[in-house]
Amino acid sequence: MAHKDIREEIIEELSGFFSAGELKSVVRILLEDHPLFQPGQAVYFQHNGVQQILSRLKKGEPIQYIVGKALFFGKFFKVGPEVLIPRMETEELVNLVLKREGPEPIALLDIGTGSGCIGLSLQTTRPEWEVHLSDISERAIAIASENACLHNLDVQFIHDDILKFNKAKYGIYDVIVSNPPYVLESKRLTLDDNVREFEPKAALFVTDADPILFYKAILHFADEHLRTGGRMYFEIHPGYADDLVQLCLNKTY
Repeated sequence: MAHKDIREEIIEELSGFFSAGELKSVVRILLEDHPLFQPGQAVYFQHNGVQQILSRLKKGEPIQYIVGKALFFGKFFKVGPEVLIPRMETEELVNLVLKREGPEPIALLDIGTGSGCIGLSLQTTRPEWEVHLSDISERAIAIASENACLHNLDVQFIHDDILKFNKAKYGIYDVIVSNPPYVLESKRLTLDDNVREFEPKAALFVTDADPILFYKAILHFADEHLRTGGRMYFEIHPGYADDLVQLCLNKTY
């Protein structure tokens, strides 16, 4: 089957399940990144593997989980339902750290690393930095470790819960960076179905009773593990940015 025919078949199968822009992106990713849809390969749409993929897409499963990887900061990272899919807005966090921190060797900790996309992207750009990645999920650590191997990076991993961290597992850091959970439980239904139903809830949601719970925990951690004069970088919901600033200024955590 010609490559053009494959594209037309996919569009016909998935039309009505995605907007025009989403469908264009899904088709592009399938044709570029899934082995069953590669140019020059005979594709039979009644093949069980092909039908399973199309069925998963129709149910709303993110295309990144289906192909097993996502593009972030110019590189592909392995992803699965145990980790969040890297977002373009998180690239802004990486760019901010690189803009503010020079090339001098530093020790950096990425808390709640997930796929490792933040810490590993920083290590790729600043190989002289010592980078540690921590997460509560053993499976996330395993995926981040695979990504470190994929990009030939030498980093250290820490399996721990930042809400009740084991201080013996950590050193002293010049920089701490984190994109912790910040979506309120009450806002669950406002998320797109593919996010709400398929991405890991523990990495997304925080209790309404304490929206900046994880930021408080990280600041408390930093009291003992951030070097004097060190810096912290966060991704946060815009609605709580001022609260976080006041928290840092007043040290009321």
